[in-house]
Order: sequence, then structure tokens, then C-alpha cells
Amino acid sequence: MLINEIGAILKGYAIDLVVLNDVPISLQYEIIQANSYLYMADDSKQVDYEVMVMSMFLDQKYYFDRFDSSLLEQIKEERLK
Repeated sequence: MLINEIGAILKGYAIDLVVLNDVPISLQYEIIQANSYLYMADDSKQVDYEVMVMSMFLDQKYYFDRFDSSLLEQIKEERLK
């Protein structure tokens, strides 16, 4: 597999190697925002893929933010007990 070959080449370097199709949309968005591609199988589809990921992430961002806010509030409440 390609991921194994890349991992073998980069052995010894501190990197996180992920297949974008296999990770949550929030991580895909973070990687796109950082423009941290190592390999893109089809450059002609890059823009379409980025638009799709950004659209999906921004559609869900409200819920991500609500979840994060609720979680932080629960953590604060636990610390006060």
C-alpha cells in the first residue's frame, strides 16, 4: 500500500500520516486549512474535494461549537465540585 511505502521512506521523522478519506470531517478541514498535503492522487480533483470538505464542515460547525461549549461547561462544573 502507498501509505506503508511513504511511512517507510519517512521513517525517523515526526509526522502524522493520514488518509483523508479515513478521518473525521473536522480533521480533513484542519489539514486543508493548513495546506499540508504530502500526496494527492488526482490534482484535478483537489479543488472539488476541498469545496466538498469545507461545505460539509461548515454545515456541521454550529453543532461542533455547541458540543465543545457544552463539554467545556461540564468540565468547569466538575472542577468546582
